[in-house]
Amino acid sequence: MKNFGPLFFLIALIWSWHLVHSTSSVPFSTHMNLQTEFSELIVKSIQSRKPESKNIQIQEVWTESLNSEQVKLHVTYSFELPSDNESWSRSEISADALLQKESQDDQGQKWKLIEFTPNRDEIIFSEGLLITPGAIESDKAETNQNLDSNQQTTQPTSEKNENHSLPELSQ
Repeated sequence: MKNFGPLFFLIALIWSWHLVHSTSSVPFSTHMNLQTEFSELIVKSIQSRKPESKNIQIQEVWTESLNSEQVKLHVTYSFELPSDNESWSRSEISADALLQKESQDDQGQKWKLIEFTPNRDEIIFSEGLLITPGAIESDKAETNQNLDSNQQTTQPTSEKNENHSLPELSQ
């Protein structure tokens, strides 16, 4: 039993030395290039789909090797969109992507985006939205009154159905 502690320490030391000095299945330069290319892809995609967006930022991006053929990429990015009355809203999105190695040629490695999974989508408003309790109920009542009056003018009086607030749709 006295020798168990030093033996365990020696095994842990040898294992950690091999772990630090072993070669990675995907080189560090590949991880760096994938992070850069994916960040540029996100910025271009936001700019093309939402041209009014501004302050596009990549907060964090990192990759991990799953094996020599697959890399998982984690990214958090944000951008601002104009709202009404000169205010803005900021969207912050966190996502994971799965990339698979397709081929390697003279131009370098080619990786295919297999999966993109947003994990979190948060919207922050520069000015709070005004919510009035009870306004929804009064809007519903007003809408129902408008529908009832439309129903009375569009249906003949003999076919009027008093039990429904919405007009019947013909099939």
